[in-house]
Amino acid sequence: MRRGSTLARVVAAERPAVVPLSFAQSRLWFLDQLHGPSPVHNMAVALRLRGPLDPDAMGTALGDVVARHESLRTVFVASEGTPRQVVVPVERARVGWQVIDAGGWPVSRLSQAIETEACHRFDLSNEIPLRAKFFRLAEDDHVLVAVAHHIAADGWSLTPLVRDLGAAYVRRSRGQARIGRRCRCNTSTTRYGNAPSSVTSTIRAAPSPRS
Repeated sequence: MRRGSTLARVVAAERPAVVPLSFAQSRLWFLDQLHGPSPVHNMAVALRLRGPLDPDAMGTALGDVVARHESLRTVFVASEGTPRQVVVPVERARVGWQVIDAGGWPVSRLSQAIETEACHRFDLSNEIPLRAKFFRLAEDDHVLVAVAHHIAADGWSLTPLVRDLGAAYVRRSRGQARIGRRCRCNTSTTRYGNAPSSVTSTIRAAPSPRS
């Protein structure tokens, strides 16, 4: 580069309303069409959260994460047999958020409820590939269950998504608005670095979904 010259500014291109599937997504979509909705390709985490929490702020924070990561609010529709990705507008993205009073539940009942969520069968053409439930065991004891279809997330992306959720919750619990910047990366194919151990230590795998 010549002395005195400057680099051209890199700006994000406008994303089209619909985009084709990646190779990996096409494979998962084909299997879904062949066998029907199945929990086989679900990825689930259950977070044990101790201390006072505001479930409303947590639900709003989850919405912030979904708003930021377009892959979490994408449906997969086929026009004339060709699948396409369609990003659902933020205001229409629903994750099935529900705060459940689980105080006094035996461990077996909680485990069954978590497994039921882990085994959710996503309708990829009509339903965004993420669901979440919040189980309140006591005033200072909670379990957050999040389930994503592998077409939108993988093992590398779950930890940074949880980290984003934690940051969003801190903002919302302080009455702050969400960060406006959106991430257009495909979380199903992007690899992230390791999150701090303070984040990963709170994660445990939910029961393996049964086919």
